[in-house]
Amino acid sequence: MRHTAENAPLFIEAFYEACEALRGADTIAVPDVGRMNRILAERGVGYEIRPPALVAVGPHQPIPVPKRYQSLMSRRRRSCLACAPKYIVRFRRVS
Repeated sequence: MRHTAENAPLFIEAFYEACEALRGADTIAVPDVGRMNRILAERGVGYEIRPPALVAVGPHQPIPVPKRYQSLMSRRRRSCLACAPKYIVRFRRVS
């Protein structure tokens, strides 16, 4: 679950699955889906568990996506081309 802590849906799913796995053991008390949903609602997380699905509820902020993705290679080429003239001047043969 440590790896999912930065991603709310993955964390919620991992927590739900862990609770379901522990539910068969009578040695530990685990929250039911209703309790988990109340906690999610009280905290304004924006998700609700509807087994087997995790559903987004409420308003969500869209994630901005750049119009054109620029790869690392193209960025590298541009930076190399931008600085190339000063190196070309430096290493020209003198006649």
